[in-house]
Amino acid sequence: MVTSIHEPISVLTLYHHATHTVIPKKLQWKERTYHINKLGHHHTVKKGEKLIHIFSVCNETLAFRIAFDTQTLEWMLEEIEDGIG
Repeated sequence: MVTSIHEPISVLTLYHHATHTVIPKKLQWKERTYHINKLGHHHTVKKGEKLIHIFSVCNETLAFRIAFDTQTLEWMLEEIEDGIG
């Protein structure tokens, strides 16, 4: 089941200088830490003047859609899906 969340989160990322890629490794939401073990789709969207990076990531049991706002440098949890494992 997919649930829309739209709440701020903390994200630990890895930046690879040779490929210029950002890889989310962990996210923290509601005092829980979720380790990310798979990066799915990544794309960008424009919302007015803002550039937003959208990442689809998952762990063993949950899938997350997270967004990074390049103007405010804030991360948001957009959606969560359970039952994928």
